[in-house]
Amino acid sequence: MTEKIDNIINKEIINWQKFGDLCNGLALKILKDYQPDMVIGIVKAGVFPGAVIASLFRKDFYTIKLSRRHDDKIIHARPILFVPITDSVYGKKVLLVDWITKTGETLRLAKEEVENKQASEVRTSTLFMKPDGFKPDWFMHKSDARIVCPWNKYVIEDGKLVPHPEYG
Repeated sequence: MTEKIDNIINKEIINWQKFGDLCNGLALKILKDYQPDMVIGIVKAGVFPGAVIASLFRKDFYTIKLSRRHDDKIIHARPILFVPITDSVYGKKVLLVDWITKTGETLRLAKEEVENKQASEVRTSTLFMKPDGFKPDWFMHKSDARIVCPWNKYVIEDGKLVPHPEYG
């Protein structure tokens, strides 16, 4: 279930049950139009839904890392490629998965990277998208809120779990 926290900050905290339901729903949406040969999750947040969706489709799962961040800090104005995809995408129908899309830069760069490795077809999917943002081939939920994924709710500081500073 999505939990709304104060109206000023406008956050949606997604728990593990809701995360699973969203992944199941996204996989069923994709299945209506597409049968991927493999699934690629975009590191870091796209790994979780990507692995679940790959398991649901019973397909191999790979990762690619494109990010503005390093060690959880934004250090680049635009996403850059840190870890490329393997040549195993050659001739395959590929499903790219990420947690959320805003501008679509990360998904577009990932798609271009996979297409450059000569995948036969590449489609994009996310659990969330911003209402006026880039629209992937499939998504589950539009939201203006700051979406807090279950694995990002807490971080370790001084040897103990504390609320993630970005989400207060």
